[in-house]
Amino acid sequence: MNPRWLFGSVTERLEWVLEQEPSADTWEALLHLQQCTLQPAERILLALAWERQHNAAGARMHSAVADATTVDASGPVTTLLEVEYGLASRRSDRAVQNLTAFAHRLVELMPVMHRMIEVGDASLAHARVLDDFSLDLDEEQTERLDSEVSPQAATLSLPSFRRAVRKAVAAIDADAARRRHERAKKEQAGARLIPQPDGMTMLGVTMTAQDGVRALAAINKAADRLRVPDDERTHGERQIEVVLDAVCSDGASAPAAGEGKPRRRRGTEVVATIDLLSLLKLRDAPGELAGYGPVSADQVRDMLAEPGSTLRRLVYEPVTGVLRDLGTARYEPDDAMRRLICARDVTCRAPGCTRNAVWCDIEHCDAFPYGSTSCANCGLMCRPHHNLKTHDGFSYVRPDPETGETVWKTPLGFVYRQSAASYTESGADLGDTVIERMPSPRGSVRPIGPGDGGPAPPDDS
Repeated sequence: MNPRWLFGSVTERLEWVLEQEPSADTWEALLHLQQCTLQPAERILLALAWERQHNAAGARMHSAVADATTVDASGPVTTLLEVEYGLASRRSDRAVQNLTAFAHRLVELMPVMHRMIEVGDASLAHARVLDDFSLDLDEEQTERLDSEVSPQAATLSLPSFRRAVRKAVAAIDADAARRRHERAKKEQAGARLIPQPDGMTMLGVTMTAQDGVRALAAINKAADRLRVPDDERTHGERQIEVVLDAVCSDGASAPAAGEGKPRRRRGTEVVATIDLLSLLKLRDAPGELAGYGPVSADQVRDMLAEPGSTLRRLVYEPVTGVLRDLGTARYEPDDAMRRLICARDVTCRAPGCTRNAVWCDIEHCDAFPYGSTSCANCGLMCRPHHNLKTHDGFSYVRPDPETGETVWKTPLGFVYRQSAASYTESGADLGDTVIERMPSPRGSVRPIGPGDGGPAPPDDS
């Protein structure tokens, strides 16, 4: 039997697809119609039809995520299932936690919205709005909000739907807005570094709205006081001087109005790595700023030119690009070893993790004292991945102890290879993450032998 979408004009066939619930048939129809010569209006209809297909697939994907991270009677706990899914999908721990929490709420507490997305009448963006404004409602209130407001997503724009949700939440629970604010103060307050392009970074400080307005007003006022005649600095540059003077000063008095001179600042350690030829201006390979990432050679040279800077030499092998070893007989690595390991590993060595070296633990692959405190046996691990290895059945080996390369085995039987970080003429390379083995139907993994490019994965015993 010929499918319905083969008959009629292109416009009629597109309109028919838009009336159907997204499925394998509508997917096939869109692939066929996409090959036709389309008029401008028909291209709009095609885009709308693909968006419905995309939304439906998103609903099914979130159902699968919720199912994959639901605990069976005798299976792993939710946290470990989330870790396994995060590794397999190449997501960070925080990203997978946010995704799984949203997936469970969408499937279990917002069935009306979930069904509307599944049939293509709403988008995941609508569901995100509903989820965001219902976080402080209990389950019964969330289900009531879903049943009352979700049907409107089929006809409302996203801003209009957001307004409708806010209005409905206020009617269901008048104190929800206050609780959201109090929760945000606890969970979101703080400072963090956000890397930006062109060797810049954003120091983000999240605080209450009123504190933010007051703080910016004070920064602007102080920046204006730093203005001097014929000052070539922008207002933003003077703002940075104000912030650095406030948090990095040695306690000396602030400059008088119009003086424009920053206070003497405390010495705080900033670690940058650069190759010798770039240091000598014979080439311009990128450097690596600990706590940030790649920076230009000029920036590293400028840092070294600042008063009080210290230059240390670290030598790496020209073929492998890996830094040479340094060892000690005690459990805690000394400062010199930590600096070398941080420079060698660049980030956490767990598969796909990019947590910067300066925020990581030094971890012994073979537990001390059976394994030495040396660069060959020690590596960087962020605290969550360190705990997974220590307490939760994740294990790893080092195929070549000198490099920092790791091969991990998870409790469900996945095997990942995290290549060693290295240094080349183009700067630091974090190394690739690949899945070496999938679990077999019986839940085991075929050993990785010499013929497979590495040693056997860690023994769970």
